[in-house]
Amino acid sequence: PQLSAKTPLTVTPEGRVYGHLAAWNECHRDVSMKSCVLAPKSAQNYEPFHLGTVFTAEGEPVRVGKIVMDTRHASINLGYRAAAIHYDDTGDEVAVVRAGEDEYGIWVAGSIVPEADERKVAKLRRSPLSGDWRAIGGNLELTAALAVNVPAFPVFSMDGDERLALVAAG
Repeated sequence: PQLSAKTPLTVTPEGRVYGHLAAWNECHRDVSMKSCVLAPKSAQNYEPFHLGTVFTAEGEPVRVGKIVMDTRHASINLGYRAAAIHYDDTGDEVAVVRAGEDEYGIWVAGSIVPEADERKVAKLRRSPLSGDWRAIGGNLELTAALAVNVPAFPVFSMDGDERLALVAAG
């Protein structure tokens, strides 16, 4: 989206969706409020998040992830596969987006899905995003992006020094 600053989630009247899910170099605190957790960089170019496909106006396929609402985060105790199933089985898809990184943080950009009525779109405009990262191949990867009422600080489990999951709001 070529954002020029940290940008909150924006939904245009035409249905374009863009903004940052998380900013770099900003501490998100765990439940103990004792450590600084930074948003993780993707080692897989967000492919574990880009599970769906849409077609551009030119007919080209593009892999996308979803912004969901009207559900809760998957349990922090779940691994990637179980968390992905949770988001597949619950909630309501309201937008399809690509995720990536720029100098300000992790961004999303895409559009409202045709099935989303104006009530859902208005709710999305009022809601910040919260990301869910899970361990895949030794790195935390984005699993889901949720529209939430009150953004949560990240929560992560530690097994030795390895982060297993992270739930954060941007």
